[in-house]
Amino acid sequence: KQLDTLSEKTKMLEGIYSSNLVDLGDLKKSVLEKAFTGKL
Repeated sequence: KQLDTLSEKTKMLEGIYSSNLVDLGDLKKSVLEKAFTGKL
């Protein structure tokens, strides 16, 4: 039972981590785009 709980929490954290990586990638693209177009 403890392993099941741990596995569920691990999967949840992996999902959050992946989502944050995507958000960071989008933010980086946005900042670079603004920097190169002189909007920063």
